[in-house]
Amino acid sequence: MWTPDRVGQRLREAFRTLARLPNRDLRYLFPKLCSWPELARSKREDFADEWTRMPRIPPEPAAIDEMDEALQWLIPLNPQERLLLSAWALGTPAYWIAKERHISRRTFWRERARALGDIAVRLNGH
Repeated sequence: MWTPDRVGQRLREAFRTLARLPNRDLRYLFPKLCSWPELARSKREDFADEWTRMPRIPPEPAAIDEMDEALQWLIPLNPQERLLLSAWALGTPAYWIAKERHISRRTFWRERARALGDIAVRLNGH
C-alpha cells in the first residue's frame, strides 16, 4: 500500500541515488582544464587532501532500479508539479521553492502533498 509519505521517501532516495551515479561526461574534462604543474607536497598535505577528494561510492544495482522506477512516477505529473517535487526531493528548502514560484510555504506544502497523493493513488491502482 503506497502512502504519500512513502512515495516522498522513495523520491528522495531516488534523487540521492542519482547524485551518486558517476558523471561520465565530466570525468575526462577536468584534468585537461588545468595547465599548472603539480606542486611538491608534504605527506601531511597529501593525506589531508585525500579526504577532500573522496570518490563517489556508486550505488548498488537494486538502488538504481528503484531510482528508475521512482523517476518514472514523475512523468504523468504536469511540469510545475514535477519541478516542485524534484526540487523538494533534491533537498531544496521549502521557502526557496515557494519564493521561486511566488507562492506561500503553506501553498507549497499543500501542492507537494497533493502531488505525492496523486502518485500514491496511481500506484495503488485506484
